[in-house]
Amino acid sequence: MFKNKTIFVTGGTGSWGHELVKQLLSYEPKEIRIFSRNETSQFSMKQEFDNNPKLKFLIGDIKEKDPFKKATKDFNQSTC
Repeated sequence: MFKNKTIFVTGGTGSWGHELVKQLLSYEPKEIRIFSRNETSQFSMKQEFDNNPKLKFLIGDIKEKDPFKKATKDFNQSTC
């Protein structure tokens, strides 16, 4: 279901998002975009996952239109 797909996770460094990312990696996605506003948590999570190249960390808040649009760029039916 998620193999070779790009997955976008908002709040990805929170407890729920963190666990979701961990479980999604077992499905061999092409990329997981982790969108959150907490740089410190992103740094820690990046280290925990050994700089996994499938994980792309993006700083932003879903209430801010431009960073959210940039983070979801290139999403369409064929990539999701």
